[in-house]
Amino acid sequence: MKCQDCCPANVQNRDNFVNGAVFTEDESMELLNNTDDEKYSKTLKEKIETIGDLSTWVKVLPRNLSALLRNID
Repeated sequence: MKCQDCCPANVQNRDNFVNGAVFTEDESMELLNNTDDEKYSKTLKEKIETIGDLSTWVKVLPRNLSALLRNID
């Protein structure tokens, strides 16, 4: 995200924040530990569906969360 913050091509979006779903620590762990064969808990599934189609996000959210956590300074 740091490179996006300072990128001249992104200047029009620099202060554009979108409020989305907020995940608890337990829900974050569920995302990280979930395999494709498992079902998400009802509350987590509902939160994911508030940001879009569940089938789109089930692979992307765990991957992106994992990458984000690996890159925390």
